[in-house]
Amino acid sequence: TSHAAGVPGIGTTTNIAGVVFGEDGFDTDKGSSDGRFIFLIDKSGSMRGERLAVAKKALMTTLQQMEEGSKFYIYFFDRNADAMPSSAMLDSTPDNINRMAEWLETRAAQGGTDPIPALSGAFGHEPTEIWLLTDGQFHPRVMETVNKLNSGKEIKVNTLGLGDEIRGRRGEALLMIIAKENGGSYTYVNPEASAPAPAPQK
Repeated sequence: TSHAAGVPGIGTTTNIAGVVFGEDGFDTDKGSSDGRFIFLIDKSGSMRGERLAVAKKALMTTLQQMEEGSKFYIYFFDRNADAMPSSAMLDSTPDNINRMAEWLETRAAQGGTDPIPALSGAFGHEPTEIWLLTDGQFHPRVMETVNKLNSGKEIKVNTLGLGDEIRGRRGEALLMIIAKENGGSYTYVNPEASAPAPAPQK
């Protein structure tokens, strides 16, 4: 048996060059018209510059590809949750997406990393699927919080680890386990990909 295939039983791990990730966005089910999608994006200090730019671009691409009828909600987080300016999830109409694009542009990176307040808010919206993107090391309590909020496992939780520092560290392992235990997939994103892979020909 080969031991080079990565950690067994953790679910799918995909390596994506940052440029391609930005172009294709998050791996949402493009044909889902009744999806309720929530995106949680790390905006702690270490996300400054290219990293936050890649995350924002991917998010916009994803929103623009969503089926009419599906709904979305966005949180940025540092130590606090920074929810988009809407009390409820929004239909993925061009108007709503453009309105949120303006808000998106004004988010800046600063502070520490604690996704728990944003996660607590996200589960309150009863989504069908959540994406959690971070480049940070965070407290193992995050995993316990997700398991408590998603005890029935009805909500699929996908995680994305951004940047070299997270590779092979506790933060990446936690993200893998969260995805595995909540029916989602873990994706490693390299925003500093010096030679981005060419986009697959459609």
